[in-house]
Amino acid sequence: MKRLQNETMVGSSKGVHHHLYFEYKEFRLAEVRLKFLSNFLDDIDKEFGSDWSIATTEQLREGLSDKVWTYGMGITFRDLNETEYKKVRKILKENYFVNLSELEKDSSITNLRLKGRTPIGQVVLEWESNIPDEPHIDTEPVELDISFEWGLPDSCEIIETVVKERLTDENYVVENGKQYRTSINREVKCSKPMLQSVFDAQKKREADATMVD
Repeated sequence: MKRLQNETMVGSSKGVHHHLYFEYKEFRLAEVRLKFLSNFLDDIDKEFGSDWSIATTEQLREGLSDKVWTYGMGITFRDLNETEYKKVRKILKENYFVNLSELEKDSSITNLRLKGRTPIGQVVLEWESNIPDEPHIDTEPVELDISFEWGLPDSCEIIETVVKERLTDENYVVENGKQYRTSINREVKCSKPMLQSVFDAQKKREADATMVD
């Protein structure tokens, strides 16, 4: 797998009106993202098989969804097990620009998530300037959003805290002659590190399913 490599695309804006520089730049950035995602998904297919990313009927019944979801600015992986997760990260690391240390832990009351925006390449844009024979040249980094998502494992719990804030509108409670608005902060706490919580829960589900069979 050597397809995800240093990606630098050089292009000229010849034939594009100078007022459309922003649109031209966005088009060129999109070209790099499209090429990167296409090569990346080809490598994913080679590693796991072409039908790996599509959820089976049984998985859909269990509330799972397709493992891969792409959009213009990024790609999301859902419910990968530990082996799959490590293999996907290994493929990503084959791109010189990708920096997976930029991924940050995030959580909600339903999901645990690693997400971030990483460079995947760059484009060199040559643009005609007002000075003859002196084109304007820009080098622009190309970035892509990458995220990994999992459902909330049993070893994690949601902690709710009621917060009171002083205010003057009609959404208030009165306490000691003062008006407050109440809201609830929800925080996810896990007894283990996030990824360990996720993968341990997956292994337990697999073991339970084997015992049932």
